[in-house]
Amino acid sequence: MANPIAAYLAKAKTYLSPDYWKKTREVHGADGVYREINRIVFRRNVGQSERQRHVDLSEVTSDPIEALYLVGVSDPVVIPGIHVPMGSLRHQRLGVRIDDEVSNPFTRSVLEYRKGSQTTYRGSALEHFFRSWQPRNAGEFLGLGPDGLSSLLSMPMQSDLLPWEPSATAEELRVRREALELKRLAKFGEAPGGYHGHDYFGPVSESLGEYRFNKHCEVADLMAHESLQGHVIEVQVLAAGSSWALLVRDGRHRTAALAVLGLDEVPVYMPQRYPIIQRESVESWPGVTAGVFTVEQAVTVFDRFLEGEPPSGLTLPP
Repeated sequence: MANPIAAYLAKAKTYLSPDYWKKTREVHGADGVYREINRIVFRRNVGQSERQRHVDLSEVTSDPIEALYLVGVSDPVVIPGIHVPMGSLRHQRLGVRIDDEVSNPFTRSVLEYRKGSQTTYRGSALEHFFRSWQPRNAGEFLGLGPDGLSSLLSMPMQSDLLPWEPSATAEELRVRREALELKRLAKFGEAPGGYHGHDYFGPVSESLGEYRFNKHCEVADLMAHESLQGHVIEVQVLAAGSSWALLVRDGRHRTAALAVLGLDEVPVYMPQRYPIIQRESVESWPGVTAGVFTVEQAVTVFDRFLEGEPPSGLTLPP
């Protein structure tokens, strides 16, 4: 069972470790150290204007695209918010529905934990996920077939790629993976297998798996004893004509908990630093213009995210 006090002490141990700050500086420089201190102390992004205000437009519209137009792109201070069906939320990296209690390993684990059928990482849906979902390359991670993959999509898995995000070189992906591993090293110490792993695919160390499981359960326990309303969930809009879905950019633990705790609608906010991902603009997506994805591959990934389907190969026990 998740232990909030133990989790707090683990965080404190990490932040008091000289190695953690040494490696933070090595990876991110002096600015990175400043950003991390600010994140820990103030729980907000450095550079985000304190003048920013959230405006609830749920009485005006339930359409996230209309809400963005209503505030106007010329006013970055205003962050529009509305209430949306829980079923419209998507996992930012996997694309699966947040409320999918069958295929979403994070939501499934919280559900089993809250029911009392699985209170430890060992034997959980999350452990099964990390043991079974070990894509060989980014193409497989995204659910694309093996044919016609670019060299970047077919190389051994380093980090995930999405076609609408800034592209990366093989070297940049390697550096990204090493930077993530440095953070894991500072938090958990040496991994028995030499690698702690990633949050969204396996293999991972026992330490990372247990941490992810306990974090989700801890948040669910806390939210079960407080109001389910009033949580600021930041999202990014996926749009195709009149159809849309929302990628959870901040609030992955809270949204999984809200889904399990029975909230049908969730308040979301749409910061303008996350541009609308429009299907019609696929030829201008960075991954497409860089030649990493073909137009057809990029659309295939987008459509899967829009529908909230897990990539082929990602399955959990019945």
